[in-house]
Amino acid sequence: MTLPRHRIWNVNFPKGEALGFRLTGQDNRTYHDVVEQRLDPRKEPYYWIGGNLGPTYAQSAGSDAEAAMAGYVSLTPLRLDMACPEVMGRRDAFDAAFNGG
Repeated sequence: MTLPRHRIWNVNFPKGEALGFRLTGQDNRTYHDVVEQRLDPRKEPYYWIGGNLGPTYAQSAGSDAEAAMAGYVSLTPLRLDMACPEVMGRRDAFDAAFNGG
């Protein structure tokens, strides 16, 4: 399957041997209010969200988490441009509110 331009695959593998493949959407996850500052191998700081507990997944129907937890490889097509088109289409209103234009 060929993806349109500026799209990528997000692939998640289950624990153990996969039962097959599923085309999925993205799931929602909740982190447990733990943000830790850590150091990478170059001694540069970065932030780890979720601590050692990790996130809790909603496992919504048709989601990547549901598929992986059920033993399937999930394949989720993603857009690289994450801009919000319904807001971006309101540039004139933005300019009027913030730039006096």
